[in-house]
Amino acid sequence: MNAEIAEQNLHWKDDYRQARIIIALCRAHDPEPLVTSSYRIYGVHPDLVFVAITAIRKAKLGDEYSDFYDENGNLIPQRLDIPDYDPTLDIYRRRRRPVDPTVWPQVRRPRGPFQLIVSREEVKEDGRILYYNEKLTCGHVHLEFIYGNLTSTRRRCKKCNSQH
Repeated sequence: MNAEIAEQNLHWKDDYRQARIIIALCRAHDPEPLVTSSYRIYGVHPDLVFVAITAIRKAKLGDEYSDFYDENGNLIPQRLDIPDYDPTLDIYRRRRRPVDPTVWPQVRRPRGPFQLIVSREEVKEDGRILYYNEKLTCGHVHLEFIYGNLTSTRRRCKKCNSQH
């Protein structure tokens, strides 16, 4: 946790966070901790994370995508050392391209139905709360980490979604 908090690079910070969540899922005997953590952090299967990132980049850059990335999605090294933005420009004059809302749902998995939380049980180790096991009305158990929304009375059940 200290390495995650102290990390300045946002991409590496996400990697530390995913590693921490994978360890907690392993302790909770999750059968596929990498897949579960990927859905929690990125909302997609680990095989589709790069596809989703590439789709969002293409949606933001449009025709200019090939100026910055090659056909494999790798960043093309720039010939000149030019900053990403001109700090002398007024913030309102900088161009911002919104992400096309039709891009992201193509790679997201369907979400399960909402179920009421029947009970919430703390899972502790060395006196610290690692996560919570929440029993839902459908009978399944949902893992909620300490940074989640613990005031919520309903959760989406992923297992009910996979049975349909």
